[in-house]
Amino acid sequence: MIFGATLAALAFSSFATTESTLAIARQDADALRAELAAQSGMTYGRMRLLLDADWDGTDGGVEFIEGSTFSCEAGATPGGSSGSVDLEVTGESGDGYRALASRIAPNGGSFEGDVALALLGGDDYLTGVGIVGDVLVTDAMNAVYDWVYDEDEVGAYQLRGPDSIEGSDFHCSWINGTIYKFTNTDYAGWPADEVVLDTEHLMPQWDLDGYLPENGASSSDYEFITNKNKIQNKTYYKPVVVINPEGKNFYVKNCNLYGGIVVWCPKEWDPREDGARQTLKIKDSIIGGLCGGDNIGILAPGCELHQISGNEGGCGQSYSSLTFGFSMVQQVKDLRNYYHDGMLYVIDRVKKARSTDFVYDSYVYENLPPGIELENDMSGYTIASMGEDLD
Repeated sequence: MIFGATLAALAFSSFATTESTLAIARQDADALRAELAAQSGMTYGRMRLLLDADWDGTDGGVEFIEGSTFSCEAGATPGGSSGSVDLEVTGESGDGYRALASRIAPNGGSFEGDVALALLGGDDYLTGVGIVGDVLVTDAMNAVYDWVYDEDEVGAYQLRGPDSIEGSDFHCSWINGTIYKFTNTDYAGWPADEVVLDTEHLMPQWDLDGYLPENGASSSDYEFITNKNKIQNKTYYKPVVVINPEGKNFYVKNCNLYGGIVVWCPKEWDPREDGARQTLKIKDSIIGGLCGGDNIGILAPGCELHQISGNEGGCGQSYSSLTFGFSMVQQVKDLRNYYHDGMLYVIDRVKKARSTDFVYDSYVYENLPPGIELENDMSGYTIASMGEDLD
């Protein structure tokens, strides 16, 4: 009898200990998920304030992972410095609770977007180039919010690139404007000014699906070229839309594409992670420049751009090819005796650019092509102070 009672007591004690251990484990897991949710909410809140200084918080809880949620409240600091915002974030999961509070102050030195050339890859070689306008040099890791689509084709900003820095070299180059950068590296002498940014840069938002016939684009507005690898000795006043499968390159030779060129890239293609989807070669051609057009230069976020030096003076200038408008490419393989007027964004890197001129055009910035949006005129924020509460 006594032996049986002892066994029962031991069993009960073991059961109680196990239950207690499981309860503690559940509490620890809840606390961890609540902490992760709160940290995610702080990042989310800061990003929303970058995009909209008047944002006042989430409408209730936002689901994070495994039943955890976060919520944000934002508002101007009472009696605080001009532009500062108080951001309060709570994370909850089961019995876990985490609260974070921060005071966020507006940054100085933010990038205003008057850019002739934007280099987002941290690995560029330019020699003998002339730039009239501003230059963005991404010379620090994780200094760019990339525009990325998820599996449902919903676009959002993610802080990612670049993930390595090889350096940008402006050898024997002349820059009449401001060089925006993220480190104290000196890139050019007179007459350029150099400004160190203290807020991340936002990649242009891009969506080229509106140029597809199945989405309403008409042949009366666009010249569609499907599954071809070359056009030569052609003149088009409408924008040329190239729809090629992955790996099928396209060559433009001795053409006048006054409406610009769009090389379609699907949303699921990630220009930074996936690399170049195809190569766009250009020789002895004029791209863009149509008066009253859509300011399309070269819209090819999935393409490696290779401008082949040909007949200097063949376009009536000392350049072998010219481009006018807004352009965006995955990377540049080679530019030589080339002229670009407007804005050029390079997502990955410029392997080589020689004897090339880039000129900024404010009209292009104020009248961007369909499918392109810029958020570069935001005033960035930094966390001035922060506190936390655990329960």
